[in-house]
Amino acid sequence: SYQAAQRQFNGSLGNTAMSSEIDEILSFDAQALLENGSAVLFDNRILMTVSPVNSQYGVWHRGLVVIDLNLVSGLRGKAAPCWEGVWSGLRILKILKGWVNGIERCFIYSLNDDNQIDLWEIIPGERFDEGNAPINWTIDTRSYNCGDNDGFKRLETARLILSSLSGTLNGTIKFRSDESSCWNLWQTIAPCAKNADCGPFACTGPITYRDQVRVPVKLNMPPDTFDPILGRKIRTGYEFQLRLELSGYANLRQLRIYALDEPESLSPERNAP
Repeated sequence: SYQAAQRQFNGSLGNTAMSSEIDEILSFDAQALLENGSAVLFDNRILMTVSPVNSQYGVWHRGLVVIDLNLVSGLRGKAAPCWEGVWSGLRILKILKGWVNGIERCFIYSLNDDNQIDLWEIIPGERFDEGNAPINWTIDTRSYNCGDNDGFKRLETARLILSSLSGTLNGTIKFRSDESSCWNLWQTIAPCAKNADCGPFACTGPITYRDQVRVPVKLNMPPDTFDPILGRKIRTGYEFQLRLELSGYANLRQLRIYALDEPESLSPERNAP
């Protein structure tokens, strides 16, 4: 896993930690196995192995934690780099990079399901795995209070703005209120932008398919399921968080949620579960 700090010379004590955003992931790392980790700087990202596991075939890792350095690479000023979360899918033994015929390339040694060693390559710009297999990705948003910390609200709808849509983007949208431990299913989506010929090919000329946008993708009203523990509907609360489980290629340009004020009794007896 990753631990680094920025030395400060302005009179403050100690160092500034740089991994607090992903502490919920790094905190489970086995300290005795950290010396087996590896990291590379590639495609303007720092890629580091995370969650080591000891086995008879060596120490492998459940994924990579990634820092995006694009925010510090522009000419219009610099912002702080940000974590891109966790990349998973392989049992990673080692990540490394090198120059092949004058081109910088990045490779991963991993264990497959038969505990044999595979060699994978990270190719920047690729939209699909192994040709046309969609890539699964998940986004957890922050908790939104809709501009009112103390107001009790009812979640009504949300809208997404997608760009660079290519092929089918299958998605499952979930939500929770007030940092609940359970996620609730909201809706599934499947916007599609044709990106390949499917036939028949007779009497057709060459076609160049372009990426498309979907503005907006509107979600239906969440279900009115009742929470017997809290004594209220699951779509009511003070703040709301969304989880988007997606498979396919698109850019999520914007996400907005909409909530209305919900009457709330101030009587302790009436609010008791």
